[in-house]
Amino acid sequence: MKAVELIQQAFELVNIYPKFQTLTDYDVTNGHQILNDIFNSWGATASFIPFQTEIKFNMTDGQGKYTVGQGGSYDINSPPIIQCMYGRINYDKVSFPLSIIDEQMFNNIAYRKWKGIPSQLLVRPYIDYTELYFIPEPISSLECILLVKPRFYGVGLYDELDDIPPDYLCHIKYVMVAAIASMYNKQLTPFLAEKSQLAKSSIASQNPTDVSIRTDERLRSSNRFGFRNFYNYW
Repeated sequence: MKAVELIQQAFELVNIYPKFQTLTDYDVTNGHQILNDIFNSWGATASFIPFQTEIKFNMTDGQGKYTVGQGGSYDINSPPIIQCMYGRINYDKVSFPLSIIDEQMFNNIAYRKWKGIPSQLLVRPYIDYTELYFIPEPISSLECILLVKPRFYGVGLYDELDDIPPDYLCHIKYVMVAAIASMYNKQLTPFLAEKSQLAKSSIASQNPTDVSIRTDERLRSSNRFGFRNFYNYW
């Protein structure tokens, strides 16, 4: 399913358009903005779409901290990481596993400034970027491979949504229904209102709170419709 098809379905459910009638460019643009505002707001509340990808990069001799984000100012140009499920270090045709540690374990390490093949990794996520701390600091000629859940910023209008699990797509559609109804001053049926509320609570229940994200960054999200946080809109 493409993003534009999901938008079409949401407008049809609100009963703004009959089934299979083509949306105007204006309404498609509004629906696209609503969809991506939802993704952005979920990111601001540490909720995420559960898809995963692999990040691979060469490590720099003696550099134990790396930043991950989109743009030229980060060590690794990739969407910020929310969670790392698995990591390994490749050296001289041998693969060494990484242990993913938490903040308490990281703080209990008395001395971190020694060099070798990293065996531990702390992932510290923020809204716009992620910090990676490797212990010990790497020697030269190392390759790092991480299996991660990246932050999902949004989609293009004609992007395929195959990476999003079907149950999440269903939840997203009903969250969109409530937002579209509000924007167009449409009254939802009791059934649709209940489905929208259940979609919101279901997404929340499947997402752990990321306590490492700072509160001021968590509240930064806003959008052109003036909703401070779409995820808590109702």
